Amino acid sequence: MKNKLFEGTLPLTAAVLGMGLMVGACEDKSAEDTVEEAAEDTADAARNLADRAEEAGEDVADFLREQKNDFDNWAESSFEELDNNMEDFTEEVEDMGDEAQGEWAEWKDSFEDQREKVAEKIEDARNASADNWREAKEEAEEAMEALEKSYNDFVERMKSN
Repeated sequence: MKNKLFEGTLPLTAAVLGMGLMVGACEDKSAEDTVEEAAEDTADAARNLADRAEEAGEDVADFLREQKNDFDNWAESSFEELDNNMEDFTEEVEDMGDEAQGEWAEWKDSFEDQREKVAEKIEDARNASADNWREAKEEAEEAMEALEKSYNDFVERMKSN
């Protein structure tokens, strides 16, 4: 009787062990599926992030391009206004006499050197990278303000004499 009991237990034990192995295999497969799904989700998220970063980079480039265009317009109009004012004042100086004309001619030479330096600052700002743009723009604006102040101070001094 012991043998019959043993004989019946052995196949049952084997069946339980086999089922255990099958469940384990299924669990492993599920784990593999889960890992694959997680990897796919991660890859999708990375692609999404890369797309968003690219779009943000394009937005920054567009913004910088717009800022530089506005700066170019400002620089050109500032030089144009200054040139027009100088032409007008040149006509006024002709009526002021020889001494004033000599002073004006001397000052204009020095002014042209200053103007050239401002133009260089403006060109530096135009060519600045995104990292250097703000600083280069501020330097150019300050140089233009100093140039305009120099002109206005000279004109005021000349008119007061």
